[in-house]
Amino acid sequence: MDNTINHITGRGTEVWMATRNGVIIYDSKAEDMQQFSTRDGLPHNNINQIFIDSKGRGWVATTSNRLYFIKDRKLSLGYEIQYYTKKNEFRAITEDTNGELWAVTYGNGLYHFASDSIYNYTTWDGMISDYCYSIESDMANNIWIGHRLGFSRFIKGDNLILTYGRELGITSDCNPNSIFMEKEGAVIFGTTGGIIRYDASLDKGSRIPPISNITSISFSDRVVDLSEDIILPFDKYKLNIEFIGLSYRNPEMVTYQYKLENYDQEWSEMTRFPMVTYGIADGEYTFLLRSYNRDWQTSEEPLSVHFIVRKPYWKTWWFITTLVIVVLGSVILIIKIRERNHKKLQAFLQKSLDERTREVVEQKEEIEQKNREITDSINYAQRIQASILPPLQKLRENFPGFFVFYMPRDIVSGDFYWFDKVGKDRFIIVCADSTGHGVPGAFMSMIGATLIKDIVNRQDIVKPSQILTTLDTEITETLNQNIEAEQSTDGMDIIVCEINTATRKVGFASAMRPVIFYHNGEQIYLKGNRSSVGGEIIEAKVFEDQEFQLSEGDIIYMFSDGYPDQFGGPLGKKYKMVRLKNLLDDVYLKSMEEQYEYVKNNFELWKSDFEQVDDILFMAIKM
Repeated sequence: MDNTINHITGRGTEVWMATRNGVIIYDSKAEDMQQFSTRDGLPHNNINQIFIDSKGRGWVATTSNRLYFIKDRKLSLGYEIQYYTKKNEFRAITEDTNGELWAVTYGNGLYHFASDSIYNYTTWDGMISDYCYSIESDMANNIWIGHRLGFSRFIKGDNLILTYGRELGITSDCNPNSIFMEKEGAVIFGTTGGIIRYDASLDKGSRIPPISNITSISFSDRVVDLSEDIILPFDKYKLNIEFIGLSYRNPEMVTYQYKLENYDQEWSEMTRFPMVTYGIADGEYTFLLRSYNRDWQTSEEPLSVHFIVRKPYWKTWWFITTLVIVVLGSVILIIKIRERNHKKLQAFLQKSLDERTREVVEQKEEIEQKNREITDSINYAQRIQASILPPLQKLRENFPGFFVFYMPRDIVSGDFYWFDKVGKDRFIIVCADSTGHGVPGAFMSMIGATLIKDIVNRQDIVKPSQILTTLDTEITETLNQNIEAEQSTDGMDIIVCEINTATRKVGFASAMRPVIFYHNGEQIYLKGNRSSVGGEIIEAKVFEDQEFQLSEGDIIYMFSDGYPDQFGGPLGKKYKMVRLKNLLDDVYLKSMEEQYEYVKNNFELWKSDFEQVDDILFMAIKM
């Protein structure tokens, strides 16, 4: 057993010890001892505290960007913090009455681990310090945190932080894990100078709000006398206002809120900085100031200062009236001249217009006829393309769940899917994105689907990588891509997935497209090979097989680049792969029908009024 023990807790006959060499659990009844350290998966051996929550999980406070917990003598991963590059040194953990965890760190403040989010609170939010030593919660959902020379109180219902320090006579530091809640609601801190007992029900706070006062107003660095009316000649001024709120109990905790009428639409955010700067021009302004003490008390009426910047001469009534008369006279004169010239021109234009109109009508009718013929041809091509795609009934007969989200950008599509059962237990699924979209892409998709159907049924083709290699060769030969002069660069990005329906063993081979699947609840991201099928004339293209043993309930996702490349959202940017991964994390536990609706509706919501940039193909297969 390690000689240095930082914290001791327990449950039933078990004693849990946080040491400098990991976690030690001793069962006094079974006379059994178990130790957890970095060898067993802990991120660090120096354990500051162990907290056993209402579900019997022992949460470990140590240096890490993730919380770990022990249950049934097994170490598991908990909440992960992703937005800090520096690791957190967790000092202590507690649980509120709603069953949500709170943790304090040495340097990064307070964390609240809610059911679906993680929140961080620091000195920017009002805490007395980011360096914390202890934490506890009370029955009113107040979170108490110990610091050097004081402590903080987070009021969960109001999302408010109060601090207690030197103003209450606290001159010592809170010790690590030295905190206790009395049943009556008082909190006790063990400090380097003894015990501090604080009862919030007895603290009446300050009943007198701060007294607001303007200490200085300057316009472009010229200070004005506040005892006189402030009326300035027209100019553009740099307005600088300095102020103060007098509070004799907690002068350093005074916060301010201000508003410049005829300039600000709303009151400012709360601030402790006693100065504000504006850039103003002509107009009437009133500066309003509120000062708040630590208990958020303020005067009923804000302090106000009124001042005027005169208008320039071109905004005066006599200048505007003169200008209007001159403009109206000029407009009338111009209109008369234009009317005379217009009558002469109108006769000439009418004759030319009649001739041009007749020509345009004839051309319009001819163009409309050609457009109808082209559209009818494309619609017919779409019916041919749809007939080549395999029926979804084959997926329904072989898998417990699936969905296919297929949305061409134009009438016909360069994206296509193909699947069929080959042999007794071998099922092949293809997700492909041909070069281009519309009619050119549709030609490539029909060539690809025809070649794939032939290749898959050959006896010597037994792996997905062989399918891609053979398809690459035959597309190159079919499109004469080995001809140097004016060679074709058409090809496709494609995923070939082979599933053994009996054993659930899955093999992937991919050209330029990633595959995402969930195995036992964990997201796994596979990159494809860096060569397309066809298009490039490379001496040796290599397509690799990747094989995995999946389990019942695991889900495979395959998609073209149309979904992540779609522009949209509030900033008009691409959806990108990061958002797609997060989308799948949100939906993979839902039914396949719900997943289809979620993926489809999310795409429409993201695209909004933007044009669809490419064909969309998104497939999911459930084991």
